[in-house]
Amino acid sequence: MNLTEIQHDILKEIMNISVSKAATQLSVLLNDKIQMEVPEISFLTLSKARESMPEDEENAIIYQELTGMLSGRTYLVFQGKDSIFLAQAVLGDAFSRSNDKPQFYEHEAVMEIGNIVITACISTIANLLKDRIVLSTPVYMEDSLPRILLAQSNDSDIVLLIKTTLHASRRDIPGTLVMVITSELAGSLINKLPRFFELIEKRP
Repeated sequence: MNLTEIQHDILKEIMNISVSKAATQLSVLLNDKIQMEVPEISFLTLSKARESMPEDEENAIIYQELTGMLSGRTYLVFQGKDSIFLAQAVLGDAFSRSNDKPQFYEHEAVMEIGNIVITACISTIANLLKDRIVLSTPVYMEDSLPRILLAQSNDSDIVLLIKTTLHASRRDIPGTLVMVITSELAGSLINKLPRFFELIEKRP
């Protein structure tokens, strides 16, 4: 599914607004100045999306269901080594002392970060559309995203692939936000982009 240059720019601006809100919340959580940006965004067929991702790379993935105006699934993906850094940033000294179920605390910390980013993005879309989108409770997984997409999605689904970068004082952390929706919903979202543009232009 191809976007025009204007559609691409509007969608990218929406996502940059979203991750900026997430960065503000993460700055408080991590006690660090966090900045986030969206350097790349694209609509892909399911097969093209899977081809663009390493098949054998195990990632830390936060997964949530979408219902309401947009129904589908959303995944926030971090590389394994980056998820450990994020957990350390959230837990601080407690991370090194958490000998009792350390993986549990790591997963909970990364899941909290993922929930903040996903909620910020989805709520921004919902607010701009003046519609309702409901997110399920986040779930933490460790797996290859192509394998998950193959198991949970239909061949006709469309993937909105959003590359993000989280800038912290000690490290830059790349991530990928993936939204999987039907082709009909993707078309509807694209058709509403001019409305997004009007609303963004009116922002103070």
